Amino acid sequence: MRKDEKKIIDEINSKINESGDFNEIKEQIVFKDFVKESKQKKSFNKKHFYWITPLAACSLVFVIVLPTFFDKVPPNTTEEATTSVSNDDAGTVNNSSSEVYEDMNSSQTSPVLPWDLKSDIEKYSSIFYQGITYDVFSTLNEPLDIDYIDTLLVEDVSVKGYDIYEEEEHTDLVDVYSIKKIDAQCSIAVYFKTSKLYYSFNNTSYKFNTLGEMIDKLNLKEYLVNTDFVLNQNGVRTTFLNSKEIFWTHIFNDENLKNSSLSNSANYTNSILSCGVDIVPLGEINISVGLNEKGYIQTNILASAKTFYIGEMKVNEIIDYVKNNYRGEN
Repeated sequence: MRKDEKKIIDEINSKINESGDFNEIKEQIVFKDFVKESKQKKSFNKKHFYWITPLAACSLVFVIVLPTFFDKVPPNTTEEATTSVSNDDAGTVNNSSSEVYEDMNSSQTSPVLPWDLKSDIEKYSSIFYQGITYDVFSTLNEPLDIDYIDTLLVEDVSVKGYDIYEEEEHTDLVDVYSIKKIDAQCSIAVYFKTSKLYYSFNNTSYKFNTLGEMIDKLNLKEYLVNTDFVLNQNGVRTTFLNSKEIFWTHIFNDENLKNSSLSNSANYTNSILSCGVDIVPLGEINISVGLNEKGYIQTNILASAKTFYIGEMKVNEIIDYVKNNYRGEN
């Protein structure tokens, strides 16, 4: 990689590291400016692929309207997290495990694919519908099964994408459907007519007032599947076998809890006790739900920080319950 190319990518990385917020970065970095600067530096070459480290790839892929910003960075369920939370009302969390974080800084490389080799959501990663911008913010990155598709909301909505190699904007017409038992203000299904595939597009800025509202609007009691719990305490990681059952009896049991991240996103920090959750209709796999030392339940379901205060004493009670009732493995 030439020095001028590396400088541009480093600048993008710097913006991402400073914020960590999907919506904020989306406003700060405009792709056309990136193309303009790159052309001035002659850093785009149509005759070959650009090969960059995965960390730089995450930056570049996001800027060129690719959907997989956190595609290979699953939230923390097995190691102490590297967490970044924005200061806005619904700050997006980049909550990746140390193991993944180290891999992102390795010398492995990933290609930026040419337009014809990209999937639908790599070409078109956002859609504006009913005054809301919905984004592909998926850790699953697979088409949505037709069994989840509900009602046709609107036909022929225009979406846009950009081909960096040909320096050309593309458009397509897609249909929008609701997803069964999920509020359309939170997530929709987008149907690409050429491939005949559906994908989840999420409103990552939706603000849930309570835990119960989030559970109801996303139909989590039916769609959420959680793993066993992992305790990260005093530098020791312990997995408690067969502990899945405590999720609804001890973690998501009080639906009246207020979403405190609406007023203070700084409450989101590394989890002491956590598990991964899958919500397939949202395209989310291995999303973190945990308890932190400040006394909060925290999660980045729907790709934004959400915290619910239960108190430090209650957190310790839940941790003691897990220790006393489930067998742990280091």
